[in-house]
Parts: sequence; C-alpha cells; structure tokens
Amino acid sequence: LYQIHNLDRSFDEMMLGLESWIPMYMTGQISPYYLKNTQSNPFLHLLKVSGSAALSGEAITGCHENGKYYLTKSKREVEYYHRRADELLKNADSLMEIYRSDREAELNTFLIADTRKSGKRRGIRSTLPLYTISEELLERILIRHGMDNRQKQRIKKHVKAQKERIVSILASETLEDEVPALTPGEFHKNPPALDLSGIFCETQAFSRKNSNYILRISTTPTFHNLQILVHEGQWAMITKAKAPSIHFVIYHPKLRNAIENFIPPLVEN
Repeated sequence: LYQIHNLDRSFDEMMLGLESWIPMYMTGQISPYYLKNTQSNPFLHLLKVSGSAALSGEAITGCHENGKYYLTKSKREVEYYHRRADELLKNADSLMEIYRSDREAELNTFLIADTRKSGKRRGIRSTLPLYTISEELLERILIRHGMDNRQKQRIKKHVKAQKERIVSILASETLEDEVPALTPGEFHKNPPALDLSGIFCETQAFSRKNSNYILRISTTPTFHNLQILVHEGQWAMITKAKAPSIHFVIYHPKLRNAIENFIPPLVEN
C-alpha cells in the first residue's frame, strides 16, 4: 500500500495520525510518502485506488460535511484514476527510511555514523535497553532459551556493538531512557523480551557508571512491542521488536518534532 500523507496539519492532528498509523506501519505492508512544498489550499481532494475500484473525494476546507465522494468500479474509470495516482506518487517523496532484515547492514552503518553527531538522545522503551545488560546475565538468558553457539555468538556480537556505540555517544552527549516498571501481573500479561527481575539492577548500575546516561522509570508503560528513539533535531526512529523486526527512521521536521514531543499515553493497539 502506497500512502501519501497530508502533513499540513496541527500538532494535535499529527499525534492523532501517529496513533492511527503506527500499528499499520508495523505490518511492513505500507510505504509512506508526502508532498513537498504543499501550501494551505481551499480545495481538498482525496484519491484511493485499488486493482478493481477507485474512490475520489472533494471538499472545501472547513466544510467537510458538504464534501462529495465518488466510488467507481468501471474498468475505464479505474484505469484513469490509476494513472492519476501514479502521477501523484511520482511527485511525492518518501516520508521515512524503512529498514527490514534485508537492510540490516545499512541500518548498522547509519547508527554508527550517527555516533559522531552531536545532540541529545532520548528513548521510550517497552523493555530494557540491550546495552545495559551484563555479560553474565546475557549468557544465562541465551542458555535458558537453548540458543546454539552460532546464534549466541551473533547475539553477543550485536550486544557488544550496541554497548560500544552507546559508550561512544555518552563520552560527550546525553542519552535519556524511559523504561517500564512492571507489576507482577503486568509482567505475566505482557512479558518483556528480557527478564526484568535481574535486569533493573544492571541498568541502574550502567546509569551510575555513565554520568551522561539518564534513566527514568515509568509506572505507566505505553507500549508492549515498540521502541521510540530520538536524536533531537536529527531523526526519530520507531522500532517493532517482535519478529519480523522493522525500523522506521523519520527525518521530516514536522513529523519528527511530533515524535520528539511525544507524551504518553499513545496507546498501542
């Protein structure tokens, strides 16, 4: 699904749009776009096209109740609207960079390059950050889950790279992480990826060792499967942790600003 978003909206509408679209982005089936240099226009238009139908709509700004929608399944008309949709898409720009498993190396290259850039970082997490785990605890978790040696080495290599990247950032910049404090009931209902009973002490120890690392504990966790990472003024990343993993890196100033100023609750459906 190719979706061209209208970003000429208020901050509240942007947040409402995020709440609606994030779960759908996580399916990996949507490619989001936007139109550059759009200005407020008295004429509003809508166009949605599939293989067998097309929906066209029009209204005057502020008078949506008098808008008109036209649905057609006529082959000739659907072909016409397809051409219009294709032409519109050619004039649109990608709203975000999407990384799936086939782009793992590119994602790592992006993150490593970002360590050299200044600016405050912030994370809103549904589980504890991987770079705070101790080697002993990581080993116990991998053994408990029956990982073979090849999988264990790959995970350990990834954890090591994460730690090196974050420590490099913390040498000169600040990073603030907000992590959930789960009750036993919440833990059993939505178990996190890592065992929190042995992790909080490690995360707090990491915070004590790194003066530029700020740890905040949230008693009202917003997400169960999403992580939001922000490099203020540069980019915002939304990550779905459960397989298949997918990462969205957003550069568009207005949308990035909406995520930077994100205040829970934004409820994950």
